Amino acid sequence: MKKLLFILSLSFNVLLVFQMNLAHQRLEAFRQQQAETDRRNGLSNSQTKDGE
Repeated sequence: MKKLLFILSLSFNVLLVFQMNLAHQRLEAFRQQQAETDRRNGLSNSQTKDGE
């Protein structure tokens, strides 16, 4: 029973890491798309960075 719980926990963690990686990739793609849109609209970088 302990082994089953360990395997379930491990697989859940792997799934979670996979989801986080996917979300990060989508966020980066969205940021690139926004930056390109802002460039096309002629906005400056200072307006889109949010103080970074």
